[in-house]
Amino acid sequence: MKTVLAAAALLFALLVAVVVVSGFVSPAEHVASVTLELDTPIDIVWERVSDVEFYSSWRSDLETLELLERSEHLVGTRFREVGREEPVLFEILQAEPPRKLVSRIADDELPFGGQWTFELRPRSGGGTTLQITEEGFVRSFLFRALGPLFSKTATMELWLTDLAVSFGEPVRLSQRP
Repeated sequence: MKTVLAAAALLFALLVAVVVVSGFVSPAEHVASVTLELDTPIDIVWERVSDVEFYSSWRSDLETLELLERSEHLVGTRFREVGREEPVLFEILQAEPPRKLVSRIADDELPFGGQWTFELRPRSGGGTTLQITEEGFVRSFLFRALGPLFSKTATMELWLTDLAVSFGEPVRLSQRP
């Protein structure tokens, strides 16, 4: 019986060591992209993407959105998204209507962070291609160790799926991890 307990304790210690080491050697940064094809014209898509105040009216992952600071030209606009997890503070860094919007997580206390770049391109026939690129990081070695268990694109996929649904369109996604 002592041998079985010792072996179990040794296996557990080995498992903990593997998790700790893999967390330390895993890169803190990552880049991933997801693209959505829409039939909706670029100006209408831009309005929906850039109107952060109304995100909670069409995004299924948000309970509320608190607009903290509004800028006429979007850059500097700050808002807090409140969803199932803890609230997250965002800030818009760049806006080039109707082609590009860049936002970042503006809360340095979170165990993760980064920015999203929204790039809109017109499609032939009047539609829009919208690509979101996440340049993120994970501070905690433990979260990095568990990272392979979670999708780096799941949040972007949900965001884009909700956007397509809000226009009454089919969801046509492609991704680049």
